[in-house]
Amino acid sequence: METIEHQPAEPSQTEVAIGNDDPAAFAPYNVVAAQEQLKRPRSSVWLEVIVASVISLATAIGATWPLAMHLSTALPLGCEGCLTVPLLNVWTIWWNVDQCEVGWKDYWNSPIFFPSEQTFAMSEAQPTTTVVAPVLWVTGSRVLTYNVYLLGQLTLNGLLGYLLARSLCQSRLVAVWGAIALVKLPFVFWQLGVIQLTGVGGILWLINATFAFSRHPTLTRGIAIGAALGVTYWACNYYGLFAAVSLLALAPLVWPKVWKNSRFWAGLLVAASIGAVMVGPIVQVQQQLARRHQWQSDRPIELIKDLSARWVDYTRTPYSPLWTQPAWQPLDRQNIWSLGVGLLTTGLAAIGVASCIWLLVTTGLQSNRGETLFWMIVLGIFSLLLSLGPGGLVFNWGPYDLLRDFVPGFGAIRSPFRFGVITQIVLIFLAAEGIERLRGLVPKGWPSFVRLPVFLLVGACGLLSLAESWPHQARLRDVPPLGPQTGWIDFVRTSGTSAEGLLTLPFPRGAAVEEYETVAFDMYSGTFHGRPLVAGYSGFFPNSYMDILDQIEKFPTNDLVWKLVQMGVTQVVVPKTIDCHRLCLASPDLALVYDDLAGTVSVFQLTPELVPERPAVPVNDE
Repeated sequence: METIEHQPAEPSQTEVAIGNDDPAAFAPYNVVAAQEQLKRPRSSVWLEVIVASVISLATAIGATWPLAMHLSTALPLGCEGCLTVPLLNVWTIWWNVDQCEVGWKDYWNSPIFFPSEQTFAMSEAQPTTTVVAPVLWVTGSRVLTYNVYLLGQLTLNGLLGYLLARSLCQSRLVAVWGAIALVKLPFVFWQLGVIQLTGVGGILWLINATFAFSRHPTLTRGIAIGAALGVTYWACNYYGLFAAVSLLALAPLVWPKVWKNSRFWAGLLVAASIGAVMVGPIVQVQQQLARRHQWQSDRPIELIKDLSARWVDYTRTPYSPLWTQPAWQPLDRQNIWSLGVGLLTTGLAAIGVASCIWLLVTTGLQSNRGETLFWMIVLGIFSLLLSLGPGGLVFNWGPYDLLRDFVPGFGAIRSPFRFGVITQIVLIFLAAEGIERLRGLVPKGWPSFVRLPVFLLVGACGLLSLAESWPHQARLRDVPPLGPQTGWIDFVRTSGTSAEGLLTLPFPRGAAVEEYETVAFDMYSGTFHGRPLVAGYSGFFPNSYMDILDQIEKFPTNDLVWKLVQMGVTQVVVPKTIDCHRLCLASPDLALVYDDLAGTVSVFQLTPELVPERPAVPVNDE
């Protein structure tokens, strides 16, 4: 049977791979696990991958239950109170699939904020969502496609977490524990309605590739780092930047070992080149938009501080734990972030830290396992400090301030607390190490009546740590069926072209995300009729939208109708429930062209021939 060969690059590489730990304390599982990694047949490796995938998928279904019973009709929420962001991402996935069909020829010019250009780059583009294109092509269901992508991301979190745990020479059972813990990662389920924040698989891949490259740099591993960075940024811009910045903390640890190695520099160049090719086009468009619309290069410092974590946030979980946890600090601020992984999981992570200290004291950095754990701890501490935002450490200063001053684009980051997801990932792996150490306290030579109770006790601790922060029943929101509205959607689709703008009312007036839920539904409807909308929702807003926003409450005044005509808008969709519907019926500048049978929506045609001629009104998009 074919086996995986292990070719050490240096005479000591095999010794490092299997570990130099104290045999009396750690050999019963460390050396054996490493030797299994070297000798396992390929069929065994693939079987592990399949089993880990099935377990991860089952965990994803269980943790999001009853979503599996409503895959085509409902969207899950985390801490969000409305469907604005989930519907935005339903629309995002649809646009990625739509552009995939035509070869991405007009990718950045998405049909919102008409007639502004490059509007797709104003939010997370998420080109990775194209992988679920077959689901949309076969079923036509936007909601089902979204939910399949969500479950796929959660499953991938578990699978890549399992593989990373196994690469650390942890047992299969402990690696399964890590996979389940990463599928139900508290940060992910806290932000479940923001689908780009649910996929941490790219971060796990990048961590694994970086660790492997740091020990034994090769071109292949350099390619893996570049690809992992690119995919992570594609899936979530925040995570791509956060992971890359957090891994900078390892540079001082790795540099002394490899700076004279030519393969290191060659691999690093390859990684940087691949990452730049994958990330560069997105960053370039984003920078063009920032200059064109004169968006602030740096967010207001008070806003960033308000969206930063505090130490106490790492003691809170997003869901009620199995047992009461101490209140470390009164809730004396507006935003409270739930960044904890649970009391028992944190305790297991502390055992993992103690394990690392013991390995470093007894073997130094000669132990592959000890070095990896040390790197994990450094990564976790650095990401935790970054999550505290500006002035979050001592003397009103922290590492975030340094990066904000010197790293391009870092000042535009709005939510430093999201660095906490990397801290949680590190805590999970340290907790897995804690379970591994507890499991190995009793040598195999001891009687089974002694080993069995210890094994059961450790297993119970592992199960309780998974249960203590298990997500509550998923909060689902039904997506209203478009059946009663298909009449006006079909009319709009067939009575105009994709070059003619569509105004949908009402427009939101405030800044709260809840106020844009109606607009998000309009964007969802737009995936069926294909007409570009004057309105839209995204992370940033173009100047043309802000200009029309100041005037839209006066609709349908003569001046505003003429301005819309100059912009290229030809029709207006007006619900009968809003006040201006009566004015639209009486306006000489509008013609009623469709009145739906359900009695809820009217479609008006702009009639510029009835409006006194005026000079062209320029669109302020500069």
